[in-house]
Amino acid sequence: DVVPVVTAPRALHSDVLGPSHTRPLAGAAVIVTAVTDYRDAIRYVYDQTIRQINQGRTPDEIAATLKRPAHLAASPYLQAFYGNVPWSVRAIYGGLLGWYDGDPATLQPLAPDDTARHMVALAGGIDAIARQVNDAEARGEHQWVLQLSDYVLRVAPDRADVRDARIKALRALGAADSNPNARHWYQVSAGELAGDYELPARIVKPTPAM
Repeated sequence: DVVPVVTAPRALHSDVLGPSHTRPLAGAAVIVTAVTDYRDAIRYVYDQTIRQINQGRTPDEIAATLKRPAHLAASPYLQAFYGNVPWSVRAIYGGLLGWYDGDPATLQPLAPDDTARHMVALAGGIDAIARQVNDAEARGEHQWVLQLSDYVLRVAPDRADVRDARIKALRALGAADSNPNARHWYQVSAGELAGDYELPARIVKPTPAM
């Protein structure tokens, strides 16, 4: 069960608590409040994910709609500093039901490159979809830029204007996100795409002994 792991510290009546992912807490009342908020939020997200699973919703649908109650969303201990609710929803769904979301279109999907070619053709060709990418970036629709540019850069990886729009979108999303895991991923992806640095294909080169 997800809750007893979190509620155990409440029974200790400690004056100091050193969590693994957040700053230390001091004061028994502060600790009880923080741990209670954690407990209630974890139970709420878990239970409401199960409820929506039972209603037949996909992980993306649940992730987009599940919101915490106002008092938990406002808790200073529950801000999206390490994870967030949508990621937790998807983890709960995958842990309980596996990768398949119940949509028959995702049961045997096309390979990503094949999907990209179809999407580019559907948009009217590379130039047409590239215009859509650049227009979306001008409007500040950064997530849509990422999703559209995926298709373009799979089909035409040297398309410089789309690459530049994607870099701008990644940096804008990174600058706006308080979650370091998300922020760093956006920024590293932007830097790699911009050629600021190269990530090695292998961190460790295999040896015959290995």
